[in-house]
Amino acid sequence: MDIESRSFRDIWTDMYFFVEYNSYPVCLICQEKVSVVKEYNLRRHYDTKHGDIYSGVLGQSRKDKIEDLKKNLAKQQNVFKTITRQSVSAVEDQAMQFLT
Repeated sequence: MDIESRSFRDIWTDMYFFVEYNSYPVCLICQEKVSVVKEYNLRRHYDTKHGDIYSGVLGQSRKDKIEDLKKNLAKQQNVFKTITRQSVSAVEDQAMQFLT
């Protein structure tokens, strides 16, 4: 991606409410992933799906909203990680019981 100048830019978070997660841009508002890292794709997603609601949110209010949405996304991701860890632990426990 870097060769084609398709690396995520932090400015896109402030402009379009996107963050990079697992090498893909993810919308903080709807958690939709955009497969091609290009500003045009992020802008189009934002304009067509969220622009009418969030275009009026400016300055510190916008920064606060972005931080809230980042925290929500992190919480969601942690829930999945916790469930996965619990599943792995349960399988390991059953395997140890079987072996003993």
